[in-house]
Amino acid sequence: MNYPFNKEDSDSAHWVAPAQNTRLQARQQARAGQTFFSREQWAQAAACFLEAIRLAPEDAYYHWAAAMSFWGEGQTEKAGSYLQTTVQINPKLAVAQSWLGQWLLQHGLIEDALTASQKAIEAEPDNPLFMEGRAWVLEAAGELDQSWQLVEKLVARNQITPSFARLYGRLAPRYGRHEEALRVILKILENNINPREFSLYLTAANLLDRAGRYDDAFSYVMRGNQMGRPVGYDPSEQTKWTDARIEYFTRERLASLPRATLHNDKPVLILGMPRSGTSLVEQILASHPEVHGAGELDFMHQMFMGALGMLRANITDYPRCLDNLTADQADGLAQIYIKPLVALKPEAKRITDKMPMNFLYLGMAPSLLPGIKIIHCQRDPMDTCLSCFMTSFNTGHKFKYDLTNLGIFYRDYHRLMEHWNKVLDIPILNVNYEELVKDTENQARRMVQFVDLPWDDRCLRFYQTKRAVVTSSVLQVREPIYDSSVGKWRNYEKHLGPLKKAIEGS
Repeated sequence: MNYPFNKEDSDSAHWVAPAQNTRLQARQQARAGQTFFSREQWAQAAACFLEAIRLAPEDAYYHWAAAMSFWGEGQTEKAGSYLQTTVQINPKLAVAQSWLGQWLLQHGLIEDALTASQKAIEAEPDNPLFMEGRAWVLEAAGELDQSWQLVEKLVARNQITPSFARLYGRLAPRYGRHEEALRVILKILENNINPREFSLYLTAANLLDRAGRYDDAFSYVMRGNQMGRPVGYDPSEQTKWTDARIEYFTRERLASLPRATLHNDKPVLILGMPRSGTSLVEQILASHPEVHGAGELDFMHQMFMGALGMLRANITDYPRCLDNLTADQADGLAQIYIKPLVALKPEAKRITDKMPMNFLYLGMAPSLLPGIKIIHCQRDPMDTCLSCFMTSFNTGHKFKYDLTNLGIFYRDYHRLMEHWNKVLDIPILNVNYEELVKDTENQARRMVQFVDLPWDDRCLRFYQTKRAVVTSSVLQVREPIYDSSVGKWRNYEKHLGPLKKAIEGS
């Protein structure tokens, strides 16, 4: 991401030296903050801008600068808070509105993101950064033609940043411009790319895949994942956590745990490995007028963290710490999940939560969420893992950057889901991606029947449903089902030996 810092980014009046001594001191702090910021010394920059805010709290620019410092440091929640304060002080500060739009987009608040990004564009219609930000928001909102119009303008001006090139590469195939986009992206990658933009290699790989250049595609995938690979990931830790869950959550143990008295049948968890069809399943169900598709929520994780807090435990104490769970605590934890979920759309009969990794927390579901239903999405292991390997996720998924780690994670996921299917006494529907592609109507009817709703033909026209989608499947759910991804791994078979070996445990 670019973090522009110059006079044009703020109201020029903010840069007139005030007469008061405190205002002069605030300006000095801001200048020091700019220096630290230019060196990517985020914490020092933030400290300077916070001091400037203390001295001159009415100056919107200082709040925005603090937000950008926190963003650079990875403290996005703080960044969002300061961005919101900035636009309250000065709604016409376009750069703050644009960045607020991106923050809202990351949090799935698409309508608010549309409003903020539109305000930025209205203030400065030709600013390329604001145009780019607006294009990303429009894509997530399903307004693909409007997004592409902005993309074309920036391409015509040759104003293509690496982050913008990712969007260009994503949208170009839809408009028959994939070859042109590939040439542009490969040219960008010839230069020394910023490590933050490693995902552009994966964009190039997917365009090369479309062109049938599979060896070249895999080469770019490997380079991108090597650049983005997090330090210190240990797959054996995930295996230990899986073993602990399987050992603890027996049928007898589950029956002995206290149950929440709150029974709510609105929640439908859609889960499985990432890239297993969860977005498609949610889009089909969300096309039903009585279903609200809420996307990827972190409420289950919040409930999990709430349990650790109530029981004064840490992660290594889980799940044995649940031995100390009381009935009152179970009710309190249930509210952590149910209350914000229902508030998303109280009138909906069903609300889907499409967080794939929620399979990690299912041991708590019978006790805390007795009314819940689960749809488990399954897909060919090799296709699933290859798709993960070739996808740039916004956050998390540390296991996906290495083929062996990815295969080990898949094996642990599969073991755990087999266990849940055996011991949980809550409804689980297993949906196979290949069957969904082959026989969409019957599989869709299964899902609608499973959530106890009458059939609605709109579920088969899911690609016409206008709703916000912020996952990596944002474009796929806007199109009719296609089968080109089934068996795709065979195009890369000669490269996938470590993955296959890890999945099989050999």
